[in-house]
Amino acid sequence: MDVSLILGVVGPVVTIVTILGTTLYWLGGKFKEIEMRFKEINEHFRQIDERFKQIDKRFEEIDERFEKSMRDSISWRRT
Repeated sequence: MDVSLILGVVGPVVTIVTILGTTLYWLGGKFKEIEMRFKEINEHFRQIDERFKQIDKRFEEIDERFEKSMRDSISWRRT
């Protein structure tokens, strides 16, 4: 085989492999960045869910106080 033929084949192959390697490395970094952003979003949703749980608990307490107040008011009027 002629050396120029080998270099003619090896040169473009090395170039393509280098481009692919660089592109895959870059994509890996982008996917890592996207994954970190999703983790941040999940944390924000967790905090929002916790806040909603606190609000629900507060509404339950208010409902209980209102019901008790209504029962007390009704029983007071009966006497």
